[in-house]
Amino acid sequence: MAALLYGGYKLFEDPGNQWFGKTVVSGPSDQRVVALTYDDGPNPPYTDRILDVLAREKVRATFFVVGRAVAAYPQTMRHIIAGGHAVGNHTWDHRHLVLLPRPWLRSEMQRTDDAIEKTVHVRTHLMRPPFGARDWLVLDEMRKLGYTVVMWSVPLPRDWEYPPAQTIARRVTARVKDGS
Repeated sequence: MAALLYGGYKLFEDPGNQWFGKTVVSGPSDQRVVALTYDDGPNPPYTDRILDVLAREKVRATFFVVGRAVAAYPQTMRHIIAGGHAVGNHTWDHRHLVLLPRPWLRSEMQRTDDAIEKTVHVRTHLMRPPFGARDWLVLDEMRKLGYTVVMWSVPLPRDWEYPPAQTIARRVTARVKDGS
């Protein structure tokens, strides 16, 4: 029974799952390009260090930002935009959206959009649900708000434990492929 429940729970979080509706997971596999995305910021000093490396290497990325962090660290948010990077919505409080009532779900997204627009005068149409968790209702609400839902194709297990940079690089390079 526990395995069945775990399997059902993971279904909501599998980034490649298209069962609940279409999401973007990767780009064209016939091109030698990858999309770099970062979640849960802005979070100084980590975001600042990432921005320094991206600038040095002349690479652009997409940052899926949490609204309360945008409000707390507006200067870091401005650095993201000044560096030519894209931003996407990652909700206000980074809650598990499948568990929220619809009005709260909408508020989580709209508050973040408002914070982004107030801080950097940008309106995003990109959304990444926290934990990758989504179902029909969540995706329906996102579509009604005009979002393109962007997931990921290269997982970083236990990234919240802040593994060393070498560990992250090893995990990513072992899994990345054209279009990731």
